[in-house]
Amino acid sequence: MQYSVWNSASKRYDYYQTSQRSSATHAGAPPSALMASALGATVDQAAWSLPIGAQKIGEGEYARGRVCKSASSSLLPFAGIDALTTPPVLLAIAVGAYFWWRNR
Repeated sequence: MQYSVWNSASKRYDYYQTSQRSSATHAGAPPSALMASALGATVDQAAWSLPIGAQKIGEGEYARGRVCKSASSSLLPFAGIDALTTPPVLLAIAVGAYFWWRNR
């Protein structure tokens, strides 16, 4: 399956490929944007993450396959764990850090 990731530096798409095959006729809905505002979600919040192990096969002006965000565009270094940056999780981390700091 092919994936495209927008490269801001080169103003082009980087093409990636994995060995998995898709039997679906369309891409389906992207993951829900849990941090969306009343105005909507950013591309990084609403896009699929590039699968781990995808190999870069080129670049070009137009997107091919499924458009994704790179794993490095996440606040965390691994793809697919963007759910850890949702407001409830961030709030729990902040509360935990506060109590840890207060009791040290």
